[in-house]
Amino acid sequence: MKKINYLKENGKISLVAPSFGCTTEPYKTRLEVAIKNLEELGFTLDKGPNIFLAASNARSNTPKKCAEEFMDAYLGDSDAIISVGGGEVMNEILPFINFEKIKKAPHKFFMGFSDNTNLTYTMATISEVPTIYGPNACAFAFTPYKYEVKDALNLL
Repeated sequence: MKKINYLKENGKISLVAPSFGCTTEPYKTRLEVAIKNLEELGFTLDKGPNIFLAASNARSNTPKKCAEEFMDAYLGDSDAIISVGGGEVMNEILPFINFEKIKKAPHKFFMGFSDNTNLTYTMATISEVPTIYGPNACAFAFTPYKYEVKDALNLL
């Protein structure tokens, strides 16, 4: 595994929707509250274009647009990337992910669970980038933070 760049104090987090977008309740409100809470902690948030979209019940946008959002976040200037939700169809974005570019770019953590295994596993195995199978962004809506959410933030 390569050296990872950790989330800096008052750093920048990219929020992405490589599968599910938060358009229905309670997910939409939870994400809005999570964004407010993370900003109150001092983080700058880069909100991906798909996080509040729904092309279908399980997908925020087309597989290509979801992959583009993720690649833009990974190759951009954020310190870490957190998925806004799980889903069912993230495997469809994998042909559009450039794992060689990820491998060559400065490494940052990607965190998410459920359908996000499609990226946490492939990034670790193909690109040799450490990832975190941990809370999606909506988990940051609930304060005080539960142990697993605090622990994930500390790991980032």
